[in-house]
Amino acid sequence: MIISASRRTDIPAFYSDWFMEQIRKGIFYRKNPYNNEIISTFVSPDTTDVIVFWTRNPQNMMRKGYLNELTDLGYKYYFQYTITGYQIKSDSGCNIDGSTPHPLKAIETFNKLADEIGVDKLIWRFDPIIVNDDIPKEHILKIFSLISQNINPELKRVVISFLDDYQKVSTNMKKTGFSRPVDLIYPANKEILNFLLNGLTSINLNYNDRQIYTCAESIDLTQWNIKPSKCIDDQYIKDVFGIKVSRAKDQGQRKACGCVKSVDVGMYNTCIHNCAYCYATQEKETALQNYKEHDKSSPFIIKDNHFNLNNRII
Repeated sequence: MIISASRRTDIPAFYSDWFMEQIRKGIFYRKNPYNNEIISTFVSPDTTDVIVFWTRNPQNMMRKGYLNELTDLGYKYYFQYTITGYQIKSDSGCNIDGSTPHPLKAIETFNKLADEIGVDKLIWRFDPIIVNDDIPKEHILKIFSLISQNINPELKRVVISFLDDYQKVSTNMKKTGFSRPVDLIYPANKEILNFLLNGLTSINLNYNDRQIYTCAESIDLTQWNIKPSKCIDDQYIKDVFGIKVSRAKDQGQRKACGCVKSVDVGMYNTCIHNCAYCYATQEKETALQNYKEHDKSSPFIIKDNHFNLNNRII
C-alpha cells in the first residue's frame, strides 16, 4: 500500500501534527469526497510500502523531528516538492503563489531536506507552468533557470505540467485579479509552447543527468527529451527503495495521469497557501475556517463532531 499525503492539501506544511498522530495510532479515516462514506485504512511499516508527501513547505516536519521519527519507525517516504517562484502580484495586491515561501527560502529548505534524507528522495515540481497577461513566457524561463542554478546539483528529477483551465481555477484567478491562463496545449498556442519547451530543455542541459518529466499531460514531448512520468511511480519506487509495487493505474485520477494506486489521506478545502490557481481549494475562506477549526487529535483534518466509529465505516 502507498500512502499519498496529499494531492488534496499540504499536509507537511499545515497538518503534520495530525498526520503523525494518525501514524502513531496506526489508522487513517477518510471520507469519500463525493458521498461522505467513511473508510478506515490501517497503516504500519509492514503494510505501507512508501509514503508520498506533496508540499511547498516541509519545515514543520523537519523542525519537529517527524521525518526522523518516521524513519525510526521503519517507514519509507519521498517528497514531491513544488517550487514555482512566480512572485507576481495582481493589481489588487494578491500574490499568484499565495503565502508560499519566497523561492530563495524554498530552495534553501529543499537543499536542507536533501541533506537530511538524500536528494534521491526528492522530486522538484516546477508546476503548474502558467502563461497569461501577468506572466510572460520569458519569465517562465528566467525563474526556471534561477531555481535550477541554486537547487541541489545532484537532483535528478524535475517535473513540469501546464495549468489546466478548470472552471474553478479560472474563477479563483479572476477573484484575485489575474487574467485567464493561456491553454498551452491548444494548437493555436503551439508557438508559445515550443518557445517554452526549447528554453526549458536548453537550460536543463547545464545540469548533468537531471531529467525533465511531465505530469498528467496527454501530448508527446519526447522530441525535447522530456519524458512522461508518474508522480507515484512504481519504477522510481523500485529504483530508490528496492520495493516492487503494483503497476495498476490509480482509477481515481485523471485519464492522463499514470500514477499507480495509492490511498490519499488528505481533504479538499484545507490548504491555506492560497495559490490563485489551486484546484484543490475552491474557497480560500472555507479553507481558512477549516484550518482554524482543525484539531490534531481528530480522526479527520476537518473536525467532524458527528463522527461515530461504528457508523458507515468500511
